[in-house]
Amino acid sequence: MKADNVILFDMDGTLCDWFGKIIKDLNTIKGPDEPEITEIPKGNIKKYLRTRLDVLMQRIDWWVDLEPLPLGMDLWNIAGELGFERMILTQGPRRNPEAWTGKKIWVDKFLGIDTKVTITRDKSIVDGAILIDDWPLYVLPWLQEHPSRSVILPQGPHNTTFKHKRSITYTGNNRDDVITLIKSHKKE
Repeated sequence: MKADNVILFDMDGTLCDWFGKIIKDLNTIKGPDEPEITEIPKGNIKKYLRTRLDVLMQRIDWWVDLEPLPLGMDLWNIAGELGFERMILTQGPRRNPEAWTGKKIWVDKFLGIDTKVTITRDKSIVDGAILIDDWPLYVLPWLQEHPSRSVILPQGPHNTTFKHKRSITYTGNNRDDVITLIKSHKKE
């Protein structure tokens, strides 16, 4: 498998709805006097909230039950239709090795047992023609490490202002632009 013909796919927030499920589940276990959670706090997360996140995500089935995201799944299908190898490139939580198993089961369930999976703490060390990832903090180091490559970000509330000359945000309404970008990386 040559990196020139591989499209790398993030999972959480790209192919599966990590954000929606974690917000829903945190609200299910919040105290009666706590405010409704509408987004994951950025930066320093309070210790009690970090503990709740860890408890929720320790269950293998929590990961298996994540819903597929339409924009990410559409990109998965486009990449396959255009003849690219597709590989999962996902973070492996340090405190939660059960997540690794849950993520692999999710991949088998929704993408097929033969799907290639790389779990890493540093996505920038893995090469591919294109990275499809929703999270700008992972996208930037990857773009820096791979100066001839491009990134596609499925649109989400946390990446609406992200701009980079080698990236495009996929909204679902710009499918032709995304296809053109993907085709520009195709090597025969």
